[in-house]
Amino acid sequence: MDNLVGTENDEQSLLELYPEANRILAEANMPLHQWVSNSLALHKVVAEEEKEEPMLEEIGVLGINWDSVNDTLNIRGPKWGSLPTTKRELLSEVSMTYDPLGF
Repeated sequence: MDNLVGTENDEQSLLELYPEANRILAEANMPLHQWVSNSLALHKVVAEEEKEEPMLEEIGVLGINWDSVNDTLNIRGPKWGSLPTTKRELLSEVSMTYDPLGF
């Protein structure tokens, strides 16, 4: 299952996106099954319409962990048990924090 990732500048736009995204993807036979948001207003709408509570947890978004409760992005750095001895080992460790969003 693929995920739809999006952002809005205000809650009203987010509340308008919810039914529109559900409708468009349902027409394409790709219904959305879960919603994760830091918006309490959207949580109420999802709980009423889906008859289930939206997920409140840390999830992976584009390889980065997003804590939806605190609305923070977290990356895991390399674990330096011992210092790398070659350029290849160093680049391997550093590339583990690849940032597809350009932070």
